[in-house]
Amino acid sequence: MKRKYITLTFLVCCSTFLISCNHESASSFHVDDVERETTNLFPDWVSDGDVCYTAVPTYHGTVIYRMDGRDYQLIPNCGDLLCKHDNPSCSAYVGGSEDIAAMHRDGDQVYYVGNRVYRIEKNKKTSLGNLPRRYGPDVLFYPYLAYFEEQDTLVVKHLETEEEVRRFEHITGYTQGNFFYKDSLYYVTAELQLVRLDMNTGEKEILEKKGATRASVYQDQIYYIKVPENESEGNRLIRMDPETKEKEELVQGVFYYNMQDEWLYYSTYPERKYYRCHMDGSGEMEIPIEEDLQAGCIWTLPELGKVIVEFDDYYTAYVVDTENGSIDFEHPICKPHEEGAY
Repeated sequence: MKRKYITLTFLVCCSTFLISCNHESASSFHVDDVERETTNLFPDWVSDGDVCYTAVPTYHGTVIYRMDGRDYQLIPNCGDLLCKHDNPSCSAYVGGSEDIAAMHRDGDQVYYVGNRVYRIEKNKKTSLGNLPRRYGPDVLFYPYLAYFEEQDTLVVKHLETEEEVRRFEHITGYTQGNFFYKDSLYYVTAELQLVRLDMNTGEKEILEKKGATRASVYQDQIYYIKVPENESEGNRLIRMDPETKEKEELVQGVFYYNMQDEWLYYSTYPERKYYRCHMDGSGEMEIPIEEDLQAGCIWTLPELGKVIVEFDDYYTAYVVDTENGSIDFEHPICKPHEEGAY
């Protein structure tokens, strides 16, 4: 009896110690204080409310360009007129050859995440540290960054302290639609499952069992493209309530999409045209394009009131007039182009 009492006391003490350790670890990760909306999937264009930025690959490395206000001209994010923008001393230069790199907007701040993390401001960059080799898209919700350290290991790092605050095993992410919303990371697996991962408990919930891709969140609703088993049926854009899990089909044939204000903008496949409609899928309207062009990606910049579209030419983009839904083909946005650099 005495041995059992000692054993029980030992187990209770160990359990109390472990609970205390886990509580301390969890309290250092204030996910409830960080709520973000993600609408730009793999954002090529982001803004801080005043300036629009984009990353351009060159032979020397990646250079950040900016587009001020209504001026459609891109200039290097550097105040030195004599600078060649080819080395780390330049405020526009952010890196060399990188496996994974993307622009991110978090609140009113813009970041570039590659082999290093930079906060981007007008004619200024601030280094926030190095990153290891990664497998899959990063999710930034400052001051945290979630990334796949291995193909099945998700790590959450505090960028200011460089502390690893979370590590999740057996998490395999895909490349289309990873985002953070409230206390959870939403990601699409290689099997095209849409999964919610609770960042405090590690609990996983499968929201879509198959065929999900290009997921995002906007105005407290989850959006994703549902790919049917029969390709002839066409992709469908689904809206899901994250609380009730109720799903609603909005439009069919969607290739790429984005949202701004009360409008849903999207391109279609296989016809490769642009459309917009109201957020409930009603009032569909085609956005006219030239016959030899094929619709592709859409970027929304709500802070600047702009919608940017790209076609097959990565180096040329156009602004959509959000009042009448037309594309301004007379004033293209032209990225610098070095043959073979992209």
